[in-house]
Amino acid sequence: MQLELAGRGRGINQRVDLRPHAAYAPVMPSPPSLSVTVTVTLGARTLPIEQVRDARIASALSTAGREIGAKLAKIACSEHGRTASNVRIHFDARGNADLRYDSCCDALGKKIAASSR
Repeated sequence: MQLELAGRGRGINQRVDLRPHAAYAPVMPSPPSLSVTVTVTLGARTLPIEQVRDARIASALSTAGREIGAKLAKIACSEHGRTASNVRIHFDARGNADLRYDSCCDALGKKIAASSR
């Protein structure tokens, strides 16, 4: 859509483009997230999610890993100000998840456990 502006007496004609431009689009910062290693048991083999060929399974479990990483990034130790590290999640053949992580102290572990209830 264009709008034409005409000035009086000075012969100013200017066209203004009113279409939204990518340069003007607001940039939303991505929420903080932790890196999560996702593995899955398929049959008798345990594979990293990157090696799973079924896109439906890989997509669902990758999304679960990203969501868990985003949730854990928001939980920090009240004593040390640190978050969980070396976060890993394993999905077994039945779909059960086993979440493991390293924490700076027991207080962080208790805080994470309390938030998952």
